[in-house]
Amino acid sequence: MSLVTGFLFSRASAALAVPGRGKATTGAYGLEALGSLAGGGLVTLWLGLGGGSLAGLLLAGALLYGWLAAERLRIGGSTRERRKSILPALAALAALLAALWPGDPAGRAAGRLRFRLLHPGAALLDRRETPYGLTEIAGMGGQVLVFRDGVLFSASPDKEQAALQSGILASQPLERRRLLFLGLPPPSLLADLLAFPWKKIVAVDPDRAARELLAARLPPRERKALRSPRIQWIDDDPRPFLAR
Repeated sequence: MSLVTGFLFSRASAALAVPGRGKATTGAYGLEALGSLAGGGLVTLWLGLGGGSLAGLLLAGALLYGWLAAERLRIGGSTRERRKSILPALAALAALLAALWPGDPAGRAAGRLRFRLLHPGAALLDRRETPYGLTEIAGMGGQVLVFRDGVLFSASPDKEQAALQSGILASQPLERRRLLFLGLPPPSLLADLLAFPWKKIVAVDPDRAARELLAARLPPRERKALRSPRIQWIDDDPRPFLAR
């Protein structure tokens, strides 16, 4: 993001640096500060409404290039100078189309490229971006891997680690009645926990869309655990849940 901002800022300063605009660079700095404030709020709103992160960046670029084109036209000058507004206008149109194209093909293509660079050897099966983060599901070596925000979250089947954790919880001297998870627990752990006589398992996790993706893509054992009636899912942020 900083690289893109620096690149566009230099172009903005050059576009405004024409005769009669001695304070162009100062004005560009002021606009950058205001744009950062407005952009932060707009991007947060965009992500909250379910928009993709790349689409938000493209929309920001479209607004900036559209403003550059309008500013070049407003400044006027010779016909040659006015023609310089065509390129930023075309760039703004291209960024706008890429951001609003149905299905977000630009975001999906960028996501696949990013995944191949970060996780070579794993085959991306599906991905879903929500206001709570990015969930990616991949296959490698007979396992289904789940990445959340680029970090490995779980691997299914995972017989050793999940069995060890569930066994430690079940061997506690207290009576096995209830378990509370703040956030999404690893599906393999849930599957192993259901083998013990827990009376109630509660998981507080706001990202229902990510859970639905996991329930559709994971192996049958983990899928059954996510849909088990013995687990009570609470679609809420863990922090206000604990405060109540």
